[in-house]
Amino acid sequence: MRDDDALLAALAAAGREHIQRDPQWLDTITRHALDPGEQALFLCARNDAGAAAIVPLKINHARARADSLGNFYTSDWAPVVPPQGGGELLRAAFAGLAQDRDIVELRLAPLRGRAGTLAVLAQAVADAGWRGCHEYFCFGNWYHDTAGCDYADYLRERPSRLRNTLERRTRQFEQAGGSLELLRDGTALAAAVEEFNEVYAASWKRPEPYPGFIPGLAALAAERGWLRLGLARLAGRAVAAQMWLVADGTAYIFKLAYREDAADYSPGTVLTGFMLHSALDADGVTTIDYLSGDDAYKRDWMSARREYCGIAAYNGQRAAGRARARLHTLKTHLKRLGGRA
Repeated sequence: MRDDDALLAALAAAGREHIQRDPQWLDTITRHALDPGEQALFLCARNDAGAAAIVPLKINHARARADSLGNFYTSDWAPVVPPQGGGELLRAAFAGLAQDRDIVELRLAPLRGRAGTLAVLAQAVADAGWRGCHEYFCFGNWYHDTAGCDYADYLRERPSRLRNTLERRTRQFEQAGGSLELLRDGTALAAAVEEFNEVYAASWKRPEPYPGFIPGLAALAAERGWLRLGLARLAGRAVAAQMWLVADGTAYIFKLAYREDAADYSPGTVLTGFMLHSALDADGVTTIDYLSGDDAYKRDWMSARREYCGIAAYNGQRAAGRARARLHTLKTHLKRLGGRA
């Protein structure tokens, strides 16, 4: 196997742990969702046995920063680390990055939990000579382990308020002539994505900053079998839209919106119930993941919460990096003193 093939195989294996670590997800981010001046970099280090650590990054020399390869779409990031010797390989990788004269700051996020990979990364970064290494909170993540239940079982476990609302709103939506559709493949994909974008533009969400990303992701997801694109329509017009991605037993609730002028029918709630029914009874998923954010409504649909954190550090090989590390230490000290007052 060639070196490039081995690295791709390692990335693909990581993608089975979370869809956003898949090499094609990372490629879609690289092609459609980087800001001006950003460039993807896959930082690698190997040992004599051929094991490799891979750190997907984006570099912005104008800002003197290296960040995890991702953006606000990204809700889970992690390097590829072999079972043995991962810490030492990561240390070598970050020591190499420190030689870049233009990189002063490093940020790695979002990382699941405060142990495991996060602890190994923090130690490797510090051992590689990066200073002021510290953790910071990113967001809460709501999810639900299905324990093999079907949709009926799932609903019985939800709060009565949600069950009653879902039943009442679904009946109201159907009586108004509403319809629901779930697209799983490339059939009529362009038209469905156009409807999705129209709903998104008429919603409360901020304008889409990367116009090519959703069409690119939808095409990839249809090709890989991940795509679950749901549409709720009233009088022939899409009033709610959701893009879910289903892979390796997990349903990722990725992007959703509804038209504000249709809010009286709660089409988003109705569509969520419809898509959960399909995910549980048709796809048989074992986990449902609401991705980033502590929105209050998520705790009714999900049953558990975990936290994602990040790591920040400053290049000890550069005067600017050492200065930023000292400034961070000073701010932390002053904050602690303020907390004691």
